[in-house]
Amino acid sequence: MAKLPEIPEDSALARLFGQERAQGEAAWFSLPGGQTLYSAGDPADTLFFLRTGRLGAFRREEGHETQFLGVIRPGEPAGEMSLIAGAPHSADVVALRDSEIFALPRDVFFDAAEADASVMTELARLMILRTRQATKQGTMGEPSVFGFVPLGQPGALRPLVERLGLEIGRLGYSVTVIGAEAQTAPTEWFSDVERTHDFVLYLAENADGGWRHAVSRQVDRLFRVGRGDRKPPRGEAEAPTPSPLQAQQLVDLILLQPSDIARPSGSQAWALR
Repeated sequence: MAKLPEIPEDSALARLFGQERAQGEAAWFSLPGGQTLYSAGDPADTLFFLRTGRLGAFRREEGHETQFLGVIRPGEPAGEMSLIAGAPHSADVVALRDSEIFALPRDVFFDAAEADASVMTELARLMILRTRQATKQGTMGEPSVFGFVPLGQPGALRPLVERLGLEIGRLGYSVTVIGAEAQTAPTEWFSDVERTHDFVLYLAENADGGWRHAVSRQVDRLFRVGRGDRKPPRGEAEAPTPSPLQAQQLVDLILLQPSDIARPSGSQAWALR
């Protein structure tokens, strides 16, 4: 079994997953961006650890907007509070990126914690750190991963996105522009790119097919790019992002205009689309 990232190999949690019983009973699976790991009210019978990607915790109450509780990053647990309390989950946890997850049955975890008290101590430390992060931030934080996808036939997007990346780099930030060449990359590659750059700009062209949908699953903010001097396309739509992620992801429209016009035109038709 692959090791958990960002956790020292000699830590209690690393030892936990190195145990023979844990290796035999732990599961390792992929969760596409926008999909739900568990929902409020589900039994807390499994301890989850995020290997790659990113998860978000959301609380929904009838008559109120969905409340964002916090981000779960690689190397962090999910569902541990309800597991320890012996209560159902109190929130929905959704993949904010394509993610890979380890799952350990409840009884295996408690047997390991009984045999090695440091397992529970280390888990408690992570829980406290996450609570402090959520108290300080209270939001998903500033977007750092952006996607650009075409609407209609706006022309090649790579020159536009690369120019944006160049300007961001001139401000002193590390930035990378990534297109369909990354379509077959493993999920840990995307996590590494996000961890090692201040900003990540993903782009898809009209011919990129499934990559366009992959882009929408990897970003904090999605820009849909069209031509303001043309009518909006009919019957073209991006794949919807499953709720509750749909309520949190920012989506904007960029309309490109010819350089020789005095003022932009045609925007109203796109706004009413």
